[in-house]
Amino acid sequence: MKNRGKSDFHHIPGVHYREIFASTAQFAAVRMVIALATAEDMELEAVDVSMAFLNGEIDKELYMRVLEGFVVEGEPCNGEDPKHWVVKLLKGLYRIKQGPCPWALKLHSVLVSIGFERINCDYSVYVYQCNGVKVFMLIHVDNLLIASNSKATI
Repeated sequence: MKNRGKSDFHHIPGVHYREIFASTAQFAAVRMVIALATAEDMELEAVDVSMAFLNGEIDKELYMRVLEGFVVEGEPCNGEDPKHWVVKLLKGLYRIKQGPCPWALKLHSVLVSIGFERINCDYSVYVYQCNGVKVFMLIHVDNLLIASNSKATI
């Protein structure tokens, strides 16, 4: 079992966050897209989006203590201890309960803006069809499974 630090339990529901959401495709959808990709000889790619949560913008004021090893420019005022400084978060981070939701909202808005449609039976599955090109994209938090009949489109 993972050893959790005290900071893992400081977020209070309804005060620091309203909901927890991480976009995760159902396993049946994953199996279906893999089967479809195999049957239609589609390209299949798995993508891990590096630092995905930094793309989501937090909709509340959220502060955290400065982490050990983080260098702050300037000198503290007399009597100030930099160990007690805090920083205001402008973007989502891993290990905060708010992180996955803003990332999912940002990813959704980008995918819709480039022509993807979300299917109704699984909100973590997107489909793109244009000029004979088909793309299926499944989302699991910050990982994507992409199937397409066009490697160039992927």
